[in-house]
Amino acid sequence: MLNRVQVARAAAVVVIGAVLVALAMWLAAEDLRGAGAAETAHVRPIDPLHAEFARCNALGYAALEDDGCHRAWVEHRRRFFAGSR
Repeated sequence: MLNRVQVARAAAVVVIGAVLVALAMWLAAEDLRGAGAAETAHVRPIDPLHAEFARCNALGYAALEDDGCHRAWVEHRRRFFAGSR
């Protein structure tokens, strides 16, 4: 049978384990809150090409005949292939 010392040690281990788990959860939540603030502080500027692609997407098949969409696609290809050099 277990004596009082063994029961007290087991209880202490359980309490310490629970405290460590609670601390780890608190630290993880703190990291998530800090990461969210850092991400909202730095916002990339909006690329006009991205806005043009959104407009072309809204046009649907009519975008195939739209000069602005054609220029946007040409610029996108230029940027894409210029980055590989």
